[in-house]
Amino acid sequence: MAKKNVFVLRTPEQKAQAVEFISKIQPDPDDPMMLVISVYEEKRTELQNRYLWGWLYLNIAVQLEDAGIVITSDDLLEYPYDKDLLHAIFQEKFLCYATIKRGSKERKLCYSTTCLLKSPKEGEEARCFSTYVDNIKRFVYQMWEIHIPPTNSEEMMMLEMEMSETNKINAKSPADQTVDEWQYDYATAGPQ
Repeated sequence: MAKKNVFVLRTPEQKAQAVEFISKIQPDPDDPMMLVISVYEEKRTELQNRYLWGWLYLNIAVQLEDAGIVITSDDLLEYPYDKDLLHAIFQEKFLCYATIKRGSKERKLCYSTTCLLKSPKEGEEARCFSTYVDNIKRFVYQMWEIHIPPTNSEEMMMLEMEMSETNKINAKSPADQTVDEWQYDYATAGPQ
């Protein structure tokens, strides 16, 4: 299998590099290649990923554990809110764009957090990383009075400032929904 090559074209020089690379490809009917050209969207960065999993989700999970807040199942077993569960809950709460219904069953279709945009684009604010983080922070404060402290990492502090500025510009947010409207049947620590 061939290595994946990606070219982001912003300048004529970058375009020339891509054209030169493509011109050197020798087509092979036994080993075809696929060329895809699409609009470039800056996706969530590695730093944003570390912030999401290593700071935001971790802080929420630790504060819930310290407060003794767990999910109790129908058979009265208790499960902690770990980072993976929080990720799934927040993804369904803030990143779903459709629901497929078939009979009595439903399946929500949600964007992956790996597809969150680094910066908001007109009409796609809900898919912006800073909007997603802001929605989570607002929600956990309303639901459990959890406050996410500022990071102690200089690069993450810069990211927090950038997200704060982005959210000032992008003031309208789908997370204006209150906790009372949140209907997660397995979040026994909150409204049913």
